[in-house]
Amino acid sequence: PLSFLDRLRVGLSASGLLTRRHWTDFAEDTAEGYLRRRCGARGFSLFWEPLLRNKFGGAAQEVSAVWLWDRMNSRTRSRFRRSQERLGYLKGSCQVLAEALVARIEERGGLVRTNCPVHRIEPKARGEGVLVSSSGEPQGQSFDRVIATVPAPVLLPLLPDLPPAERRWLESREYLASLCVTLRLRRSLSEYYWIN
Repeated sequence: PLSFLDRLRVGLSASGLLTRRHWTDFAEDTAEGYLRRRCGARGFSLFWEPLLRNKFGGAAQEVSAVWLWDRMNSRTRSRFRRSQERLGYLKGSCQVLAEALVARIEERGGLVRTNCPVHRIEPKARGEGVLVSSSGEPQGQSFDRVIATVPAPVLLPLLPDLPPAERRWLESREYLASLCVTLRLRRSLSEYYWIN
């Protein structure tokens, strides 16, 4: 459906992302704004827009051009180095990796607790660490630091003593849900690692 000129412009829009070396070149622009200027309305609506809408839904117009720059660069730059990027699956699933990490942590004297929901995270007196209350330690357990890998809406209720400015900043962040379908098949669905 794209004319030769439209295809050329779409290709140039992608190469424009790859020829710039720093994300700050895109910091003030949306992906849609950048792409519309670079490849025109037809190239954008027939090529780029469906990809953005399928990934981000109603938030597609708000996606930063920095995201697009990073995605294009992370997926293509490694292919031009001496050893090509190779994508694959862990044999036995990610559970194999998780079990290896737990074993290594425990070998080094660490402890990994599962099925132990955290109820509260608070700083100890005089900034000497962090107290974490959980179903396994209702009175709290002391740690030097806490690394939280959950989204802000899940984390905020656990941090009653968070300074107001930090709380407002975290509350102002918008999140999009990501749904991943997992299929267990007797044979391969496709010869490709990934299908958009």
